[in-house]
Amino acid sequence: MTEVNGRAVFGTPKTHQRRSVPLPRFLVEPMATQLAGRARDELVFTSPAGEVLRNNNFRRRVSTELRSRSASPA
Repeated sequence: MTEVNGRAVFGTPKTHQRRSVPLPRFLVEPMATQLAGRARDELVFTSPAGEVLRNNNFRRRVSTELRSRSASPA
């Protein structure tokens, strides 16, 4: 996925070949549970609204959460 003029565009990577992503053994069962009942073409990781994760929004959400946690007394 890439963004073009603010829109998510899905396609093959630049090499136009499939890519595999290594998955540690300890994540196999939790991921299988998380993905149970989903279609093969559904997104695995989504925004809180179930949409495509966009870099800028994800970074903003994560950095805001981290700043909030670091400002909170332990």
